[in-house]
Amino acid sequence: MANKEFYFAIIGHCDQPIFEMDFPAGEKKTKESEGTRHLNHYIGHAALDIVDEHALTTSQMYLKGTLTERSSPPGEEPLQASRLGWIHLQD
Repeated sequence: MANKEFYFAIIGHCDQPIFEMDFPAGEKKTKESEGTRHLNHYIGHAALDIVDEHALTTSQMYLKGTLTERSSPPGEEPLQASRLGWIHLQD
């Protein structure tokens, strides 16, 4: 079975992170996963920017079908001022 790594973030007003958590692929965090933490942060914010753009064109709250790239995470717009996003990476 392939190892999966997850990153979850709640982003508040003005793109300020309220909560972030990494879920490493193995039982322990490795140096490699520590080194890619900033990359997960960047990808998460970029994906939420795309979700923001799509949220302006639809009234739906769940936007999973709007992103078609391989690394695209599902996203939700629960409130006007905050966003949820998660990334799942597969080896």
